[in-house]
Amino acid sequence: MLELRLVDGNGHTVTVPFIDTVLKVDDASADAVAQLLLEGPAKTHVAHVHCLIREHAEGLSPVERELSLARIRSIRASDYRVTRHAV
Repeated sequence: MLELRLVDGNGHTVTVPFIDTVLKVDDASADAVAQLLLEGPAKTHVAHVHCLIREHAEGLSPVERELSLARIRSIRASDYRVTRHAV
């Protein structure tokens, strides 16, 4: 058995409401489940973070708004990965 955990580019466990991002699976299905985590929950989390940044930027000064919106470009689902730990 393996524990698969979706983590962001900083190594923090990703949480997405109503979606499991930490799963226990058997060795045979680990690769397929890891791919599913990277395709669905990772992209959902990135979209959610982008939305939060845009909403937050609305209340900032023009310069701070541009800096905040520029951060969106640095948050990509391709930076996410799935860690594996034996359980």
